[in-house]
Amino acid sequence: MRLIRRERADGGLDLVGSGPAKPGPAGFVLGKDHAYFLTAPKGWLMDPADAAKDKVGAVFHPARAHWPQSNVIIYTDFFKRAKGMQAPADAMRADIVLFKKEGSVVHPTKKPSIKTKLGGLIGEVYYWGPDRRGQFDARAYFTYEGYIDYFVLTARDKAAFEQSLPAFEHVVRSYAPQLKV
Repeated sequence: MRLIRRERADGGLDLVGSGPAKPGPAGFVLGKDHAYFLTAPKGWLMDPADAAKDKVGAVFHPARAHWPQSNVIIYTDFFKRAKGMQAPADAMRADIVLFKKEGSVVHPTKKPSIKTKLGGLIGEVYYWGPDRRGQFDARAYFTYEGYIDYFVLTARDKAAFEQSLPAFEHVVRSYAPQLKV
């Protein structure tokens, strides 16, 4: 696998793999001074080429198809905490503003938090949908060492959404921030 260096707007640096993805891989989301490790659930791919194309830290999709043919995708990224953006609830509210700007009125529903396998970190989880395109989202937000790390499951319909929630929970539970980058 070849790594591509990508500079981020927040000054961070991502290293994104460009080789072929295989079912069940694991990998890192890397920034200038921040990184975390993730694993893909069984039957899903962690796809570095899609991550580079979509300019996010990592993309997961079912092994049988890429987005949009798969009808579902999980992606993750992060940003530095800043004034007005200190907590997961702040990030969730900012996401709602973005949805409203594009014409979708969404009403998040707080769901039970997800605890990571390593370190016992707690992610705040919200569901919403359908948006104006009929898509449903699950989002998990973590704060860690000056960053907000977030995970998004987007599905084209409610059935795909509900069927993919265990995969979303697997990815979120696998979240393991690295102490040294």
